[in-house]
Amino acid sequence: MVTVATEEQRWRVLAEAAFEGVALVDGGRIADCNASLAEILRVPRDDLLGRSVLDFVCEEDAPTVVAAFQTGRLEPYEIQARRADGETFPALLRGRPLEVDGRTFRVGVVQDLSELRRSESRYRHIFDAVGDGLMLMDRRARPLAANRHLCDLLGYTREELLRLAPEEAIADLDAQPMQLERLETEGSYLVERKLRHREGHLVPVEVSLAAISDEEIVAVIRDVRERRRLLEEEVALRERLHQARKMESLGRLAGGIAHDFNNLLTVILGNLQLLEEESAEAPLLSEIREAAERAADLTCRLLRFGRTRPEAPRILNPNAQVRQAARLLERLIGEEHSLTLDLAPDAPSVRADPSALDQILVNLVVNARDAMPGGGAVGIETRRTEREGRTLLELSVWDTGEGVDRALRERVFEPFFTTKPVGEGTGLGLATVFSAVTLAGGEIVVLEGPQGGARFRILWPAVEPSAPADAPAAREDRTPPDAAGFCVLL
Repeated sequence: MVTVATEEQRWRVLAEAAFEGVALVDGGRIADCNASLAEILRVPRDDLLGRSVLDFVCEEDAPTVVAAFQTGRLEPYEIQARRADGETFPALLRGRPLEVDGRTFRVGVVQDLSELRRSESRYRHIFDAVGDGLMLMDRRARPLAANRHLCDLLGYTREELLRLAPEEAIADLDAQPMQLERLETEGSYLVERKLRHREGHLVPVEVSLAAISDEEIVAVIRDVRERRRLLEEEVALRERLHQARKMESLGRLAGGIAHDFNNLLTVILGNLQLLEEESAEAPLLSEIREAAERAADLTCRLLRFGRTRPEAPRILNPNAQVRQAARLLERLIGEEHSLTLDLAPDAPSVRADPSALDQILVNLVVNARDAMPGGGAVGIETRRTEREGRTLLELSVWDTGEGVDRALRERVFEPFFTTKPVGEGTGLGLATVFSAVTLAGGEIVVLEGPQGGARFRILWPAVEPSAPADAPAAREDRTPPDAAGFCVLL
């Protein structure tokens, strides 16, 4: 055990052991100091002796330091100090009188707050940079700090937000009281809330609460409006896909009925022709033929209904329509498949039914996904193109699968034609796409895509965005290859 014999020795040992700067001040001048103060002020210790304390204080804070010496202030206070090289820094000062050999000195302790302020600044930047709302509060749910994202989310300034009581900010507090006591046993928990915006509307959020000390709780507040909107869009798209599949089933049923009915009508009309050849005057025969022709027309209409049911078209921005659908198409194809968009800024507008365009995209993208069971890439592209003096939209969907054999390319749009195993495909997906495209006056072909995959290219007549919305869409009355086999040709 080391014994310190004199007061001066004890002062020296204690001062040198301190991490803060320590100075023995006599009449406002530094009589002695420790090495830490010399290091903080960046001056050799010997050069500090005899220097005025005010030499190292910024001018605006000098009166504060003088007053502290005159009044014998004991509580700590913060000033802007100055190092020997002119650099300023925040410093915390504390002082008290000290008797040494019968003389009264003032011991001053200087703490450099630079690193602390840098840490606080980093914390504030991180706190404000987080993409979710953050609130620090005490165990009685009184707010202590809030980040900028939460202020923006609720429309308040930081000062206004920190003055709000829980019942002012939380709209569903009566129906769902706070349960902060859960933190005692669970440490953290998740709850859904409705917060009240400054303008009065409600903001649905997901709040994750966690205890970070015995006195403080942090709440991570996530706006779930976008997520809910995406889920609603996903449900709507899945409903469209479900409806498309139902239409496929209906088309398959219609095709089967039409096929059988077509055989019966062929026999009826064939025998009717023989009777007409044998008997030139047979009034009842014309009525039979008229009824058979109406039945044939009904058969054709049933097939068309099974393939698609056109709705009222309107002028669409194809890039916006593709972007809107793409977020949900990514979920349909799964994580093992990637979706790439390459949308030309000058892609022209088209006149089409939005649900029909969505149906086209869904069928083509799902078809591309099914062609790549082991995963792969799917792409959607738009281009402006000219042909025979007409402006067209070129909309392409490609994949990196095995592609479509040349021998099959002319048959892929036939109703009920499929290369999938029995029970896994109806053969109506691409027939539905073909029907929807042709009803809008466009055309579709299948080509070789990148890396040997398939590319389905649609050429769609362009329209000016200012064109009348109720103007009829130009279209040709086309049917898929060999579709005439499902109707009676008279």
